[in-house]
Order: sequence, then C-alpha cells, then structure tokens
Amino acid sequence: MWHALAGVKIQDAVASVQEDQERILDMIRDGPGFHELNSVVAKLLQKWIVNASDGYLTRSLDSDALHKKDSSVFCLRIGTLLRQVGMAERALRVLEHGLKLCDGGCRDDEARRAEHLMERGILNFQGGKPDDALADYNQALEIYRREHMVETPACATLLLSLGIFHAVRGDFTAAVEIYEQARQVYESTGMLQTPKCAALFREIGNVKLNRGEIDAALVSYEEGRRIREQTGTLDTPDGAALLASLGIALKQRGCLSQALEVFEQSRCIREQTGSLETPGGATVMKEIGIVSFMAGNRGAALEAYEESARIRKKCNNFHTADGAALLTSIGIARAVVGDLDAAVEAYDEARFIRKTTNTLQSPCGAVLLREVGNVKVQRGDLGGALASYEEALCIRKSTGTLQTPDGAALLTSLGIAQRKLGDLSKALDTLKQSLRIREQTSSLESPGGATLLREIGDMHRLRGNHDQALQSYSISDMLRQRTGTFNTVHGAELLESVGGAMEQRGDSAAALERYREARCIRKKAHVAETADAAALLKKIGLLELGLDRPSAASAALWESLQVHGSLGSLQTPEGAEVMRAFALTRRRAREMVLRIIRKYIPSSSRCTIARGDLVKVLAAIGLNLNAPEMDRLLAGMGGAHAEGLVDCEVIVEYLFPIPGSTTTVGSDVVTWQLRRRGAHLLLAVGAAALCYCRLRYLPVAGCVRRVLLTII
Repeated sequence: MWHALAGVKIQDAVASVQEDQERILDMIRDGPGFHELNSVVAKLLQKWIVNASDGYLTRSLDSDALHKKDSSVFCLRIGTLLRQVGMAERALRVLEHGLKLCDGGCRDDEARRAEHLMERGILNFQGGKPDDALADYNQALEIYRREHMVETPACATLLLSLGIFHAVRGDFTAAVEIYEQARQVYESTGMLQTPKCAALFREIGNVKLNRGEIDAALVSYEEGRRIREQTGTLDTPDGAALLASLGIALKQRGCLSQALEVFEQSRCIREQTGSLETPGGATVMKEIGIVSFMAGNRGAALEAYEESARIRKKCNNFHTADGAALLTSIGIARAVVGDLDAAVEAYDEARFIRKTTNTLQSPCGAVLLREVGNVKVQRGDLGGALASYEEALCIRKSTGTLQTPDGAALLTSLGIAQRKLGDLSKALDTLKQSLRIREQTSSLESPGGATLLREIGDMHRLRGNHDQALQSYSISDMLRQRTGTFNTVHGAELLESVGGAMEQRGDSAAALERYREARCIRKKAHVAETADAAALLKKIGLLELGLDRPSAASAALWESLQVHGSLGSLQTPEGAEVMRAFALTRRRAREMVLRIIRKYIPSSSRCTIARGDLVKVLAAIGLNLNAPEMDRLLAGMGGAHAEGLVDCEVIVEYLFPIPGSTTTVGSDVVTWQLRRRGAHLLLAVGAAALCYCRLRYLPVAGCVRRVLLTII
C-alpha cells in the first residue's frame, strides 16, 4: 500500500482528449502544484483503503463469516495499519478484539497473542503509558520463551520494541544488549537484508547518537538506508522515520543544510503516504522547526512547532516523552526572543509530562533541566541555575551520556554560570572539559562548538588575554559561517564579544562597528526586544558618548530604556544604570547646545530670547500659537522674564528632557508639538542668533546650523 501511495503522480495521468489533459495539467501547475495535489490524493486513497479494510473487518466479525484464526490475523494486520496512520483509538479497539480471539491455547494462537500484545504495547508507549507498555512487552516475551519461539523474526521484532522502550528511558546499556539479541536472531534466520533489520539498524544508530558516537550512528543509518533502497521500502513511513534519524545526526554534526534537506525528504514521503499526521510525522515537523530555528528562521520554526503540536494532540500523543521534547524546543524558541514567562510555562509542562511518564531521569530530561537552568541565568537566578545544571549533570553521569555533544552543551552552560558567579578558574576548567568532549565526538564544527569557543574567548578576554580571545572568536566566526548560523542571535552574540575585546584594547571605532553589526542581526532575527539587546544598546550608547556624539548616544540609550520598559526591568540595576547613562548624555547635549547659543546670542548673564522672537521661531517651524497658547507654553517653562525675555536654558531642557528630573514638563498639545519639533526648533534658534547679530555674521549662522544638525 505504501509503495502505491508514494507512486501517485497526477502529472503522469493520461486523458482521452489530449487538449483536456494539457489544460488540466496547466491548471494544476499554476495552482496548488503537483506535489500538494499528489499528497492530497494519496491521503484520500489511504483513508479509503483504511476505512474499507476496517469496514470489511467489522462486517466479517459481526457475521461470523471468518474463522476465528483468520479473524485474529485480520485484527492484527488492520490494527497495525491503523496505528501506522495515526488512528490510535481505533487501532486499540481492533487489537483488543483480536486478543479475545487468541484463546485457543495452541502454539499458533499464542504466537498471534504475543504479536497483539506487542502492538498494544507500542500504542500504550506512544500514548504516554510506559508501565502498561512494558507489561505488554514482557507478557509477549514470556509467551515466546514458553513456546520456545525466541529464535524467530517475530520475537526479534518484539525485542526491537523493548529496546526502544529502554533507550527512550535512558537505559542504553539494556537497549544495546536487547538490540544485539535481535540482530543475532535476524542473522540466524537470514533476515539481515530485510526492512525489519533496517529498522533495527536505525535504533542501533539512535543509541550511538545518544552516546555521542555521531560517526558510528551515521554508519548505522546509512546501512539502514541502503537496505531500504534495495528492498524498495524507503518511500514508506518506516523509511521516513529512518531519514528523520539521519537528519538528527547531521544536525548534531553541524550540517544544517544537509539535515534540512533530509528532513524535507522525510516529510515529503509522509505526505505522499498519508502518514504525516502521526507521531512520526510530528517528530519530523519538530526537527524541521529546530533546524530552521538554528538557521535563524524563527517564523518557520514556530510554524513547524505549531504543526507538530497540532498533530500530536490529534493523535492523542501530546502528553508523552515526545510531546515533552516538543515543549522543550518551544521553550527554547520563546527564551531566545526574551519571552521568559512563556518559556518557563513550556518547560514546566514538559517537566510535568516527564515526571508522569518516568522519563525525567533520561538524556532528554537532562536537556530539559539544562534549558531550565539557562532561563534562570537570564533572570539572574544563578544559584537556581547551578542547581538545575547539577541535577542534569547527575542524570548525564548515571546514563553514561556526559561524553556526548549534549553533555558538552550542558558543561558549556555550567561554565557560563560559573563565570557569571565570578569563579573564572572553575569556569575555564569546565569549558575546557566541554571542548575535549567536542573534539572526541567530532562535534566541534557545529553551532554548539561555535558557542563554546566564544565562551572560551570571553574567559580569555576577562583575564586580559585579548590576543587569545580574538583567536577563539575567529575560529567561532569560521564555524558560524560554515554551519550557516552567523546571521542568528548567536552570531550577534559573537560580534558583541569581539566588540568587547576591541573596546578593551582601546579601539572604540572598531568596537562600535561590531556592536552595530550585531544590532542589525538582532533586528533581522527578531530578537531586538530582549535583555541582551538592551545591554547591547547601552554599550553602543556609552561608546557614542565617549566619541563625543551625545545625540547618537542619547538615541541608543533611549531605545535601551524602551526595551527595559517593555520587559518590566526599568527598576532593576541594569535598567537604573541605563537611566543614569541616558541622563548623562542629555546633560552633555544640553551643554553643547547652550555653548553654541551663548557664543552667538549676546547676554549679560543668562542666555535669553525675546518672546516675540520666540513666537516667530515657533511660527517658522509650523507652530502658530495664539496669545493664550503662548501663555500656557511659557507658564510650563517657568514663564518669561519681566522684560519679556525667555530663558534659552529652559528651552534646551525641554528639547532634551531627562526622565526623573525636577524639570517641569507640560502635558498639553502645545508642549507635545514642541517636543516633536525639537530638532527644527534648534535650527530656528540658529536663525534667531542670526537676527541678534543683525545680519552681520551670515557665515556664522550657517555654521551654527551645521553644528546643530550634527548634534541632532
């Protein structure tokens, strides 16, 4: 059936009238396209086949037309089919009925009973009932032992399912032993080059991948693919599952473009066979989301995650270990864009699921705990982060998965927390341990490896070893370029680190250039509204201030304050520091403008402008105020002097207000419009200077205008 569905090609259809055929094909080509239409047709055919088979079975059982033995076989085959297409509830009902028919007590009945139990165990496992699944598997295995049928292909298939159960729960030693038993059975029965053994090679590869043996895993996956290609079973749901595993290995190696290509091939097969809306299809969509996210395409990632969640909920497969893994990925995406509350919510739900499915003490549980720790670091809870990392570290050690790429990622996170706590020596030792694991597992040339090298560079920079820091940054940059992850938030973080090293060396201009490039990447990656983005804007603002560009500094710091405001972090030490820096830039800008005005507008004491001239200045910028409006404006600025002069310092304070200062700020529309036209007003002040100089210094007025433009 799978081969027939995968072979649906509307573009090869033939019509009795050639002209009609060409028109129909053109309409499809210009409309949905052949791939989408083929997928829809395949799904409808699959639905028809499944419903027809299930309907035939129901009618046969109701009429007692079939022998009991034949009925149990039909229940087994159709129950398996229903499971493969994601109809778990219908599959379970059919299998339960079939089990009742396997009560003859003979050897054949017992063998069929064992197969029914195995299929029911798979459904229970996929449905988040691991204890029930294990009970079914053990009961089936006991039947094979009692009937002396251990050395049969059917028992080998059961061993494969039992091994998967232990692998998912992190007991890789037990899984490997069981897989080896299954391999020996396949070998002794001459079934090594069959689709069933291809499935075994995939699971062996999965264990090796979880242990960090990426090269060995790739060998197993490629062997499985070779068998499936030879047997014509690659374009099946099981073939798609194999490709998904291969894609995960390529992703861990850092070959994101290749991984995405393999994942898309897997999805295409599932669409062609009508098996996308299954737990396996949900896994493929999750992996497409992860790779898209790593490549900086956040929108595509979230769409893929949402589709994966929809499929799992439809299949009753959301509250499972796989559902928890999906929630972890969603949490990571939310945390990167600064939505920490949504991230914590996803992690909490994932943790609850892992506890109820007894999978928290597994490698995937360790990944979840690491991400929980990462969010705590972002929130400044370093003690809580260390506790999460230590818990994850214990799981890695107990499951023998510390010497893996994921184990290295955990150590990198732990090293970052230790650095933030000020323990630089311990942090560097931890990061070097992570580096050794990356080198041993051939996973240094990956996004995770690039992050590690950046962190090692940061450690050298903090110790004053700028040359070593820049060397680490250079290698990290090369890895980001190779893995296609430079134009992501991680690439921006790298540029910020490089900028920090250059700033410490005294090259402010080069540092500012790196910071600005990082800012551009954050905007394009839609991660410009986070705490890290606010910190970057503060760095840009302070550098601009150091280069005596207060207006540019003010703009960057104001944007940083806006980000802190949206995050609710204005009252934190970081927010307060930005506020102080922003006030400093505003004062510097005021001083510069007043220096210019004092130079060109003669005054005995304070710099003033006549009320009538101010009215003309405002009219020149489009503010035609009547007498009452002018009175309110002057009242807001403290009023005019007795001789009708307005204080220019007060005007400047209005143009460059400092949040939290004691300056009186009007709230009416006049004041608002004045603020909106602040830049133009400064230019008009330059024109007023020209009036006071009685047109004798025309070149000077032009100079004032140019200087004011520079400040603004």
